[in-house]
Amino acid sequence: MSPSRAADRQRVGEISVSHPDRIVYPDLGISKLDVVRYYYAVSRWMVPHTVGRPLTLVHCPDGLNRECRFMKHSKSGVRM
Repeated sequence: MSPSRAADRQRVGEISVSHPDRIVYPDLGISKLDVVRYYYAVSRWMVPHTVGRPLTLVHCPDGLNRECRFMKHSKSGVRM
């Protein structure tokens, strides 16, 4: 990763967040970093309920108001 790209990322625990300032819920002004921080904060209670269950990942690279797609396969390096 180039130094400029690394500078665009922020870490939350062990998670590296690209484009942390991207607004993902425009009506509420919630950024991608806000969402990651929320899930990180509640993960202790949430993860036990998701272990062993199929989950659907939806990828919306340009925001919720743009085209989204289901991720059929996780990217390499994603820990489950």
